[in-house]
Amino acid sequence: MYPVRGGTSILGYILSFGIILLYLMVFPFIAHADERICGLRRFALGLVYAIVYSALMVKLIDCFRVRAKHDVYNVKYSKMGRPVGLFLVTLFFVIVQVIINTEWLILEPPNLERIFYNSMYWPRCSPDDFYDEGLVLSLVYIMAIIFFSLIVGLFTYSSNKNHREARWILGILILSIPCWVIWCAVSILGAIKVRDAAVAIGLIVNATVMLALVPIRKLYLLHSYNKMLEEEEEAEEAKSQLYAGSQKGSNMYDNKPRLHDESSVRGSQLYSTAGH
Repeated sequence: MYPVRGGTSILGYILSFGIILLYLMVFPFIAHADERICGLRRFALGLVYAIVYSALMVKLIDCFRVRAKHDVYNVKYSKMGRPVGLFLVTLFFVIVQVIINTEWLILEPPNLERIFYNSMYWPRCSPDDFYDEGLVLSLVYIMAIIFFSLIVGLFTYSSNKNHREARWILGILILSIPCWVIWCAVSILGAIKVRDAAVAIGLIVNATVMLALVPIRKLYLLHSYNKMLEEEEEAEEAKSQLYAGSQKGSNMYDNKPRLHDESSVRGSQLYSTAGH
């Protein structure tokens, strides 16, 4: 049966919204840098990652909370377990990253400088010698969320609640780790022309993994559930038609005489009495 979990649906909406933002965040990293683009990169990159990974972490915590429940549909969502509470908890984790990014922008306002590279002057966010390292360092909080979520996911790996959702989220985290290692390393150590591209590719890969293992998987489960309902309805209809056909067939082989005008057993009995 497809699990309809009203309590954590809000987390799915937050995650889907965050995945859309991950894809949109690619554009600032493929556009030419200016002061606004530099500020957007520094502030929004951590924000969109905080949205998706905070939602996944809260989902895992909820899976850990209900892992010992025999019937997941009897789980009571009260206080912080209600949709509003789950939203506020997720928002709290996101706000921490917002504070980090805001403080970075205040202490070091975004600026632009041009560097000579490949016989051309390229616009780069300042400071050129530490911009990429600072971008990665601003995501240390996100890395901590991923690490904590990984630990919680390992504890909830054996849970079969909600079609083993905890196991699929753990898969997202495991696939995210090498992706993060690669794009962070390339954005710091790679050639200047590939650093922004590495960040953009990391966004696309992470967003696609999350999209495939959560929303698309949910759609597949819903499609399978609807298909199962249709098959059950068709089976019930075929069974009822077969039963009706068998009843009609038993009436066709009635050997008792009948009158043509009345077409009833009672009429046949009256006819036989009159004959005698």
